[in-house]
Amino acid sequence: MKPGGYVVQMVSFNDRRRHLQRYLYAMRVCGFDEVKTNSSRRIWRDVPNRKWHATLKGETGASRKVVLIHRAT
Repeated sequence: MKPGGYVVQMVSFNDRRRHLQRYLYAMRVCGFDEVKTNSSRRIWRDVPNRKWHATLKGETGASRKVVLIHRAT
């Protein structure tokens, strides 16, 4: 990817606090800087159409997705 190129992903994590930070660190090490929206916050959303057996578990880390935008340096 050329410097300045963007990677936009929707990702869910089983353990948001721990795994998200590790993921962001790995992206930095690989040469990507996170780009946040105008509000300087990440965009989170519920995962639609979850399977019935996943819904039985209730609110889990993987029941929400985050939109991550990174720019290649």
